[in-house]
Amino acid sequence: MAGVVGVSLGDLRQRQRERRMRRITAATAAATLVTGLFAATSAGLWIKARRDSDVANRRSVETLMDLADTTIAGGDRELGLLYSNLALSRAKQSWDSYAGLRGRHYVNVNGATSQGPLAPLTRIKTDSGVASFGIGSNGTIVTAGKSANLSVWSSENGKRLRSVTLSEKPIDVGASTDGTRFYGIDRRGRLTVTPADGGPARTVRIADARAILGTVLAGDRLFVAHDPAKGSSRVRGYDVKTGAQIFDVDFSNRPFAHFDCAPDGSEFAVAFKGGGAERYDGATGALRQSIVDSAQDAAALADSHTEGGSLDYSRSGNKLVYFSAATMYVVSLPSGSVASHSFEKRYGGGMAKISRDGTFVIDPATRRKIDAATGRELSSYALMEGDARSLAWLSPRDDAFIVGTNGRELMLWDDLSDAASDDAFKLPVAKRAYTGSPIEYGRFTQNGKRFVTASSDGNLTVYDVAAPDGGVQTSGSVVVRSNNRNFLYSRGRNGGVIVDARKKRGKATLTEIQSSSDSAVSNDGKALAFMSQAHAEGVSVLSDSGKTEYRTPESMPLGVSETSIVFGPSHDVVYVTVKGEVVHYGASGKLGSYGSKKDGDVASLRASADGSVLVVNREGGKWQAHNVKTGKLLKRGTGAVYDVSGKNGAFESATLLAGNSISAVDASGEVKRKVEMPREIGRHVRSGQVLDANENKFLIRTQKQIVVFDLTVGQVVQRLRAPAANARALLVSDGIAYDVDDAQSGSFRLVKDVKLADAEAAAKKMVGDRKLTEAEKEVIGQ
Repeated sequence: MAGVVGVSLGDLRQRQRERRMRRITAATAAATLVTGLFAATSAGLWIKARRDSDVANRRSVETLMDLADTTIAGGDRELGLLYSNLALSRAKQSWDSYAGLRGRHYVNVNGATSQGPLAPLTRIKTDSGVASFGIGSNGTIVTAGKSANLSVWSSENGKRLRSVTLSEKPIDVGASTDGTRFYGIDRRGRLTVTPADGGPARTVRIADARAILGTVLAGDRLFVAHDPAKGSSRVRGYDVKTGAQIFDVDFSNRPFAHFDCAPDGSEFAVAFKGGGAERYDGATGALRQSIVDSAQDAAALADSHTEGGSLDYSRSGNKLVYFSAATMYVVSLPSGSVASHSFEKRYGGGMAKISRDGTFVIDPATRRKIDAATGRELSSYALMEGDARSLAWLSPRDDAFIVGTNGRELMLWDDLSDAASDDAFKLPVAKRAYTGSPIEYGRFTQNGKRFVTASSDGNLTVYDVAAPDGGVQTSGSVVVRSNNRNFLYSRGRNGGVIVDARKKRGKATLTEIQSSSDSAVSNDGKALAFMSQAHAEGVSVLSDSGKTEYRTPESMPLGVSETSIVFGPSHDVVYVTVKGEVVHYGASGKLGSYGSKKDGDVASLRASADGSVLVVNREGGKWQAHNVKTGKLLKRGTGAVYDVSGKNGAFESATLLAGNSISAVDASGEVKRKVEMPREIGRHVRSGQVLDANENKFLIRTQKQIVVFDLTVGQVVQRLRAPAANARALLVSDGIAYDVDDAQSGSFRLVKDVKLADAEAAAKKMVGDRKLTEAEKEVIGQ
């Protein structure tokens, strides 16, 4: 064949090999293409699955962080911290949301460890349905268990310490008046008493445990008040050692509205529905004294539209107070002598409380602290509410008073000192709303540091009475601070106060400030500069005694929203005039000026801690730094300066905002630190809501909050509740002062500035060895 076609045999074979190779190459290419397409499709599906899983994980972590926030706000700070720690541990640093999640974790840590007074410390979930409880002298709490037992808990962290087995689930639980014993009573009348510190329990049977309204264990006597609303208006007494009934007083014909017992069990008293109150012997149940004429009291109660009065024995047992309608009856014990005091206005009924030594009474219905001997008003309280259903508690140390309102809110007053004659109403230092079942009972621990409430479901909430943040609260609104941050000026309805932020003490000044921003306080806290309403022109500089040191001839513009006046190194002032000039005045007259109008309109002024360096921020994002004494231009730049450092007239550094970042610039102009602002605060900063700043922190006002932006971590690390729409805040010496209330004259809180590392250490200590329970894991799907 090769010869016929004129081609050699070798060439034909070569051509066949080439055709075969082309077929193989084509087939291989097709297979490779199919395989490649399949691989690409598989890779795409794998990437999509990974992406979907990543999105789901992010959402899960964000939801868990939300749960941590609401759990801490709800009172269970330990559980909230556990959730927050878990959320952060699940977050990946590669996520673009990681920085925000880390910031939210910091907020949770600060929120759990740094709260104001009456902050929920922990919740104790007994699920027993028994609202009564007792508190021992050692601070432990006894409650009914979910089954046939008593449970003993720590008031410090809410952890269960031990359990006491009973024959049946208790229906009433308590502690002896001295706090050394716990007890529980079941439906069959079995009374079990056990030492609060632990030890063997003793059980006896009492006659009747039905329709219990309340019980008191004092000495060797148990007093049981039976509920008139359940058809059993009587008080019985029992011997705790034997269970024997020692008296039975039947009040079927005169149902009582209130019952109380002397701390030593020597007597008890009842206040009757419709009027009248009587004292009875604690050993025999015999009538000792009728405190007030029943008919007279009934007429007064009818006019006040209240069912009956309230009773309270002093903790020392030397006085008994009966408050009915508009009259207070103070009974001296054991003599029984009665002093009565009438009041023109009472806002309802409520639970009046008498001090440990019987010297004063606090009545939420009159909103007053009253001298028990004379009836003279010693102090008055704003927003205190009292009616026939309100609950009230006075601390064992007579230094705090709490009212539980019908609006499911607890209000705390921790200043029970006598007021000066010109003092206004004292505002509550804390108001704490609560949700869930209504509060049935409340008690202070014997050291007064904790307050415990129980709702109808038997679950308890433990509150910190003192502020965990170590802060103090006082009336007035934050105005300005000194350059060195040691002093601040607050303004209230009755005048102003210069407060030493280091000592948390204030000295009143006889001044009138026209605008909260047009004022300044000197570094020694002894002078105030402001636009006086009495003098339309110029700036007045007053000493802390109210004496005018000097006045300047040039006026300031009205209604400015930024800092327009600062003190220099001493009692000299620098301010912006109505002509837009920046001038320097002292007692001897004008000392100089800085820049000119052609540099641009002045936006704000900032001064170094010693007042020797001045920064003039101008519209258009430019700034200039000057030596205050000489007027020499030291530095200039772009952006808006919020904090300047310098000494003896020498510029050192400035913290400034430019665009969306905050930078620290040193004397050479080198940027030492640059932090991008998170989106959540950027718009507030750009709208002029920066309230104060230093080299490490910015205080920014948002909706009903003041957030603390920490430049060292680049995140919001703390949120301070500020209900007032125009709330102000200042970074003062080792702390933060911020407005917390806009009611009447307002009030502000001064808290210690807590370092993030310290807050994290405190959070770790708070959580301790607590782990998530199976029920808590189920909530988060773990």
